[in-house]
Amino acid sequence: MECVVCRKPLESATRAKCAACRMEMHVTCTKVSEENWRKMNAERKSTWVGPCCRSLSDVKTFRDEFARIQRAQLARQTQHFDRLRAQLSEAVAVALGQIQNAVDRMADMRQAEQRTLQQCNDILEKLTNLSKQGGSGIEKSGELPEVKPTIIIESDIPSYLDPLIARVPIFRIDDPMSFLEALYELHLAAPEHFAAIVKRLGAADRNLNRLANECRDNLNFDSISRKILADFTSERTKLKMSVDHLMRPQSRNESFRDYADCILKYGFILKSYEAEDLVKFVLDGANSRARSFFNFQNVPKTLPELDRLANEVEKLERANPVSIEDISDLRNYNKSRFSQNRSRGIDKNRPGRRRRPEPKSSRCAQAPHRSGLQLRPK
Repeated sequence: MECVVCRKPLESATRAKCAACRMEMHVTCTKVSEENWRKMNAERKSTWVGPCCRSLSDVKTFRDEFARIQRAQLARQTQHFDRLRAQLSEAVAVALGQIQNAVDRMADMRQAEQRTLQQCNDILEKLTNLSKQGGSGIEKSGELPEVKPTIIIESDIPSYLDPLIARVPIFRIDDPMSFLEALYELHLAAPEHFAAIVKRLGAADRNLNRLANECRDNLNFDSISRKILADFTSERTKLKMSVDHLMRPQSRNESFRDYADCILKYGFILKSYEAEDLVKFVLDGANSRARSFFNFQNVPKTLPELDRLANEVEKLERANPVSIEDISDLRNYNKSRFSQNRSRGIDKNRPGRRRRPEPKSSRCAQAPHRSGLQLRPK
């Protein structure tokens, strides 16, 4: 019997049989040494696989693994495309809904325009009939026939709110804070007329009109501000507004009452912190002049306690217009305190001040005059 690799006769001592193809070959042709083959037990020799069959099994295993990976990738791509299709369908449905709402509003406006045109035609017809009656009938009666207006426009908004309404800017997505500040002032001035004011402003502002329609069931400042902060303001912008408006220190010429009202106003607008946190912001940001008027045993934690503290500080500020100097900004304090001393030099009459050193050349020039000696050239 010949070896399938080298085609030479086989010997019983150096013969190896593949368990996969049942072919026999020399041990040395399989890259296995005779010593290692002799050390193998019978069970291992019976399951031994030749190099050719082993490479074919590796290829088959690789193909199976590659097919499994391809199937997994195809399944993931199919799921991703399904999600994209669902999101696109949802976006198209929302856009179609908005278009349908716009079409409905246009139909309502067209109907209102037709009614207004009909009323104008009726008034014109009445005026034409009056002009045809002649002047004699008017002179006999002495009075013109009463014509009641068919269109009456009334408004429940008081006229003293017109300046505040005129100061409300157009709602812009890139600057929601200025718009919310103006609405907050209107909310404080007339909360019962807030809904009517928003509807009036929405007639000239498309974005505000859409917000008013979305919040028409509960149209107030709280719902409008929450809608704007949730839909048009990112978390980074909210954090920046909190740092700029809530965590700022009290300025030098700002009263403690104005500072506390400003922090509470922006806290009510942003709605990011509780009342206890706002009180802590006010106390931490107060300058040294306002802190000198603090007089309490327990630190205020509620808004009524903060209001009482602000009343006491306000009274003390009015009674003491000139108090201790504000040193909250040490850089400006040192600049204003010590800049003049550094600029004008040293005063001999002031003890504890060292005289500015003179140049060496001047000391050498004055030395002969004081000692009576003359300089000789070397």
